[in-house]
Amino acid sequence: MPERTLHADNDFPLMCHRRMPTHAIERLTARAERGADGWLRFRYTVCGAVDRIALPASAATRQTDELWRHTCFEAFITAQDGPAYVECNFSPSGAWATYRFARYRTRMTPLVPSEPPRITLQTHAAGLILEAELQLSDFSAGPIRIGLTAVIEDKAGDPSYWALHHPCTQPDFHHRSGFTLRLA
Repeated sequence: MPERTLHADNDFPLMCHRRMPTHAIERLTARAERGADGWLRFRYTVCGAVDRIALPASAATRQTDELWRHTCFEAFITAQDGPAYVECNFSPSGAWATYRFARYRTRMTPLVPSEPPRITLQTHAAGLILEAELQLSDFSAGPIRIGLTAVIEDKAGDPSYWALHHPCTQPDFHHRSGFTLRLA
């Protein structure tokens, strides 16, 4: 899939991985915006039967591991060149996690931003919107590539995997070919 340059106010459709379909979601879109000094803002819009989605209960904003095991919205970010990247997880509960990888799934270490991400969730009968904003000084200058992804768990406990691009036969958000958006 060709890389796309992202402009402010563009929502891009995420595709459900064909091996893990769901009937609860009609459409899922995502947006990323970049501000000064490494600020990044993400917005995920889910349209569908929210009452069929397993949403974690609200909790105190805190760093938590393994958020991807349940409904979670994610961003994978890398500089234009080099193998290192960052994974950001945002839970509808308010929990979050950020990790740094030296290269593909190698040497994962926690990355603690200067302040916790700000996560907001709005739900309504026809869908939900999750917004997350955080500062990552690693990405304050130069172009970056982003993979926008989501794991949506239904109330039966079945996950579906959503991404801008699925480069593999199995869901793999860490695969660099899935980092298809470019922010200048």
